[in-house]
Order: sequence, then C-alpha cells, then structure tokens
Amino acid sequence: MKHPWSLWLRPERKDQIKFKRLIDELSIENQSCKFEPHVTLFGRVTTPPDPLFEFFEDQTIDQKQIASRIKDLRSGLPPWRSLFLEIERNPTLDLFQRRIIEPLIHLRDYDFNPHLSLVYSDQEATGRSIKDIPTNRNIRFGSLAVVQIPNNIDEWNIISEFKFNFSR
Repeated sequence: MKHPWSLWLRPERKDQIKFKRLIDELSIENQSCKFEPHVTLFGRVTTPPDPLFEFFEDQTIDQKQIASRIKDLRSGLPPWRSLFLEIERNPTLDLFQRRIIEPLIHLRDYDFNPHLSLVYSDQEATGRSIKDIPTNRNIRFGSLAVVQIPNNIDEWNIISEFKFNFSR
C-alpha cells in the first residue's frame, strides 16, 4: 500500500449527515479541507490492511451501535486539533477500541483520545457555524472504516467499511 491507513469509528447515518454538513460549513468559513466525520481508533498503519478485513468483519458483525456523549468543544494544536468535539470514553467504546486494534497494537504506540475533528487548519478555527456545534448530547456510531490517509486530506479514501449489526 502506498499510503498509511487508519481505523475510524463512523457515526450512524443520522449523525453522519449532521456532522458532515457542519464540517462542510466550517471548511468554507475557515478555507480548510472537507472530510468525513469520524473518531480515529488507531492511526497511521503502514502494513497492508487486507489480511485484517476478515478479523474486522468478525468484530463488527455482532456489534451493536456504540453511543457516547459529546463532552465539549475544544481547540488545540493545528492542524490536527484545530477544532474538535471531545468524546466521552465509556466501557463499550473502550472495549471495542481495544478489541479492534488487538492485531495492530504491536506495530506502534497509540494513545486513544476519542474526539471528532471539525476543522483541520493551520489557523485558529472561526466562523458563525461554531455556535451551531452540539455539545452535551449523545453521538451514535454505526460502523468501522479502514481509511487510506495520505498527508493531503483531500486524498483520504475509505478502503472498506464494516457496518454494525443493529438487528441482533
């Protein structure tokens, strides 16, 4: 594989639409890149992901929707933490993250700090859309994605997505 890849937890459809719209509005206001809403479970892996697809499928086939609370709107060091929503850790989220990265943990240290980025920029994020950012509410996740992540955000590409099974 030419570029590294990451594992993303993706919001379920309703939340995906809301956060994608917000990210798109903020990207226009901040002249920054658009991207898909996600929480990174493990990042920047350089070994080929294909041999792990069966493992990821096995881990998600009986997985129910994961819910967590949005704790706060924060900003940090640009570009990767320009503006983000801090996601509360809980036993279900932590267990899923540990389980899904089990075959990867030996590859590198990774500090899981769940957050949903809203702006990637070299400058402080601004704009009127910031007032519309929801905090102190739940967010629901419905799938795991393997995403190719070259340095250029515009080139990020979902390689494969494994949807959780809500019916079981």
